[in-house]
Amino acid sequence: MQWEDEGLVLCLRTHGEKSKILTLFTPTQGRHLGLFRPQKGDVTEMGLKVEAKWSARLPEHLGQYRCNLKPGEAKKLSHLLNDRIKLSMIASCCSLLDQTLSERLPMTSLYHVTKHFFDNIEQAKIEDYIRWEVEYLKEMGFGLDFTTCAVTGGVEGLTHVSPKTGRSVCYEEAQPYLDKLLELPAFFKSNVAPDREQIRQGFAITTHFIEKFLFHAHVKKAPEARSRLLELF
Repeated sequence: MQWEDEGLVLCLRTHGEKSKILTLFTPTQGRHLGLFRPQKGDVTEMGLKVEAKWSARLPEHLGQYRCNLKPGEAKKLSHLLNDRIKLSMIASCCSLLDQTLSERLPMTSLYHVTKHFFDNIEQAKIEDYIRWEVEYLKEMGFGLDFTTCAVTGGVEGLTHVSPKTGRSVCYEEAQPYLDKLLELPAFFKSNVAPDREQIRQGFAITTHFIEKFLFHAHVKKAPEARSRLLELF
C-alpha cells in the first residue's frame, strides 16, 4: 500500500532514538501520520511544503514517509528565521490543524486555502492570518457571516457580531446589546489596514468561535502556539 502527494508539515515528534512521527496535511489524504527517519540535511519545519511518499504493508498501519522539500521552500524558511510574528503565525496555523483535523479525512478546500497562505507568508500580515482563521472556521463547518445584518438584512453600518450565530449586526440594532456582542473590525469587510485595536477585535471574534466550537465542545484547550501569537498583540 502506498501513495504519493504533496503536503504541508504540521508536526514532527520524536519517536525512539532515530525516528520521528511526521504529520502532514495533504490535499488527497488529509491529516496523515507516518514514521520518518531524517537523513542528514533534511529540513522538515512546520509549514514547509514537501513531496511525500507514504508506504505501509496494510492501509491501517502507521507506515513510513520519504520526503523531499519542494523547490524554493528552504529559501523561504531562511527569509523567515528572524521574523517572530510570521513564525508564530505558521506555528499557530499548524497547531490548530494538527489538533482539530480528523486523521486521514481529505479537506481539499482547506488544504488549498492554507497552502495559499503559506505560499505568500513572506508578504503576509497579521490580518491575513486572522482572515485565514475565518476561512478555517468556515471549512470546519462554522462559517461566519459579515455580509448582512442578522436582524434587518441590510448591508450598511455593520458594527458587531453575535457570539451565538456568528452573524453581523448593524449599529442601530446592536445598541441594546453592546455588552453581549463582539465588535466587528473594518478589515473583515474591506482591505483597509487595521490598527492594533482592530487586530484585537478580529482575534476576539475568531478566538471565541474557535474555542467554543472546536475546543471547549471537546473539553480541550486551544494550542499554546496560538496563545503565544495573541500575546504579541
